[in-house]
Amino acid sequence: MISIFVDTALSFIRIAIFKDDSLLDFINEKCEKNMSSLFDVRVRDLFERNSLSLDNVDKIYTVTGPGSFTGIRVGMTFSKVLAMSLGLKITPISELQVLASTITDNDKAPLIDARRGYVYAGIYDENLNNILDDKYILLDDFLNISKDVQYISYDNFEHIFTTQPSIDFEKIINKNKDKKQIEHQVLTPNYLKLTEAEENLRKKNENDN
Repeated sequence: MISIFVDTALSFIRIAIFKDDSLLDFINEKCEKNMSSLFDVRVRDLFERNSLSLDNVDKIYTVTGPGSFTGIRVGMTFSKVLAMSLGLKITPISELQVLASTITDNDKAPLIDARRGYVYAGIYDENLNNILDDKYILLDDFLNISKDVQYISYDNFEHIFTTQPSIDFEKIINKNKDKKQIEHQVLTPNYLKLTEAEENLRKKNENDN
């Protein structure tokens, strides 16, 4: 069985190919811009150097967020089109869980800077079980409820020591291989927060009421 893992939620292109749940090959590349066009090239290169085609894919794992609105859409759009063309479903994965695959001595708290003092954050144990559900939360509030954990992030935060993520693709897939798959038509991004347009609409409705 050939599986593909897709993650474009942050400023990275992460694509991994698995054969029978064992990692065959991967790309983990920093990408500041032009992610959509570069992503297509990297997918093609990865499959060609392993003498495979996308038609060989039997299972799709896709990170649905949280992270960059634009980045998330790149990976999800690819995965949905691939799933539709092959008649497959998709296994959604949290970007915070991906970051939490980093090996640590303690429970881990992956952090993504969401700006204006907010973060996307959760707490995971060594087996990637969610101890504290993923949240969009003020950093100060999260620090008050996260004790004796190792913070993992690409971002820099004042007064917090963070460990740089080191992604363990096999650990992620083994954790999610039995997770319920979703039809591509109903798969939605996991932004954890409303978009600016949705937030403005919510405030307008509250004011009208």
